Amino acid sequence: MRGAFIGWFLIFAPIVVLPAKADEPILDLDEAQVDSPLAPNDHSSYYLLSNIRKDEAANEKLELAFDYRVKQRAKFSYREVLIINNAKGRRQFPSGRNGGYGSTGMYYQHSNNAPFQTTGTVFNQDLGKMLAVSTFNLPLGILAEDFELWIEQHIQVDGQTLRIKISNSLLMGNIQKPTPARQWTEGELNKLDKLLATLSPPREVPNGYELVDQHTELLRGMPIYAARNDKWIDAEVIDLRASGKVLVIFEDAIPDTPIHLSLIELQRDWIAVESKKLKLGKDKPNHFRPSLTVLPEGRTPYDPKQYQPLGEDWNLVPGTPILVPGFSHSWQAALAKSEESSNRISYLYATGHMAIPGQAARSQILISLDTLEEMKRTEIRKQYEEDLAQLEQRLPHQRMRAQIESHRMRISGEAPKYPVKKDTPLRVGQKLLASWGSSWWPATVLKVEENGNVRIGYDGHSSSSDETLPRERLSLVKPAVANGSDLAKSEEPTKESEQIREWTDSTGKHRTQATFLRLEEKVVHLKLKDGKEIQLPLERLSKPDQDFVNQKVADLDNPFLPKP
Repeated sequence: MRGAFIGWFLIFAPIVVLPAKADEPILDLDEAQVDSPLAPNDHSSYYLLSNIRKDEAANEKLELAFDYRVKQRAKFSYREVLIINNAKGRRQFPSGRNGGYGSTGMYYQHSNNAPFQTTGTVFNQDLGKMLAVSTFNLPLGILAEDFELWIEQHIQVDGQTLRIKISNSLLMGNIQKPTPARQWTEGELNKLDKLLATLSPPREVPNGYELVDQHTELLRGMPIYAARNDKWIDAEVIDLRASGKVLVIFEDAIPDTPIHLSLIELQRDWIAVESKKLKLGKDKPNHFRPSLTVLPEGRTPYDPKQYQPLGEDWNLVPGTPILVPGFSHSWQAALAKSEESSNRISYLYATGHMAIPGQAARSQILISLDTLEEMKRTEIRKQYEEDLAQLEQRLPHQRMRAQIESHRMRISGEAPKYPVKKDTPLRVGQKLLASWGSSWWPATVLKVEENGNVRIGYDGHSSSSDETLPRERLSLVKPAVANGSDLAKSEEPTKESEQIREWTDSTGKHRTQATFLRLEEKVVHLKLKDGKEIQLPLERLSKPDQDFVNQKVADLDNPFLPKP
């Protein structure tokens, strides 16, 4: 449980309920309403709020402002919630966008390194500063209403949310009385006691054991007792952290749970070790063997019989297989690319059809013993480099470049070999080359404008790339006949039934270029430029397109007309 490892040590005493203010009485249970918040106690936070007002902000908008003074900070994890109570009912605005539920089910908040201040003034756009979290999401429209404001602390234990009123109320407008807090029920007190019990280790250490402190010489693999839920549980030391904390694994770890979720960092005062084990560790430091091996400060296990950490003075050949930290505390196979500095390595790894670059510190990289043996052979360098070159071709920009090269024909800087002149006849569906940038690209004629310009579509690209070009930016694929009155003899004319034309829907908003295939049961089948076939009801087409389809169908049924 997350709360069990916070590391605070509490001296338990009867929970004392604190009055909010002299003019805010605490109601007895038989006087309180069902939704009344709980009264603050000596374990909860408490704020004194005052001087609520509407201030003119720098952006010339009215902003809510009030002053605060912190009297007490909670001794457990929680989430603070701003409460607005008015004629529309009770509304709440949680502080911080990063708050959430801890693994215990109770609220916790992520630190954003904001300095905690005990006094100050806050506005509705930065209310969270007083709580050292992100801002409250308070709508500006609230300023036009009469309302009551206070702060609650929400914790959750055994599926029940305990709402504690941790400030006095501030009243705005015609609100006359504040909402009073109520006494705790015996069941709620028991739930809070249960929560508080998880925030410190058991007070009694088992016989023959001693509590660990900063001077205790723990060893990896040493059996210990670790505190959890106010009990001592068998565990094992996995790693000793530079911060003084200890990475442990409980022996009753749930089967099939990912190992990294079973590894817990504990403060030393949450650990007890048998005196005989400490003596054995001093006499035989190599006696204990950890069941799991992790890198320093890491929590993803690896097999030391197959892998070892990358040495600081090893020169990696580009393409050397390595393991780098992956997602969800896993290892990711990668190929070393280059040394960015004395202690960092850049690499590539494959995911699907793509290659992704990354960097990692040498201390966080593994290399297999088999690879180390391979590297003794000088000829392996060429193989590693070839593997890396193949993977680099799967980088996003390389894949895009390869696709572009496959669709375009480079005649960089050259004049068109077979220019399209003013009198050169063109037809819809004709293949030609279009100049774009410094290259000639395969294209298809979509429409010949009255002014001589040509609407073209680039082959292999979507219709969003279609454009209208002047003839000087076009080139025939093959030369036209000498008199220029006919198409190139080498070009096989496209059948009329296969001609691409522009289609418009019944609204006139959507257009596409496609070839008519057939009409079946009032459904039109079209073939797009990229070869895909689409279907749409005949009535969804514009009137001219419907007439075109009906005429095509009629022509096919006419026995006296030549078939395409």
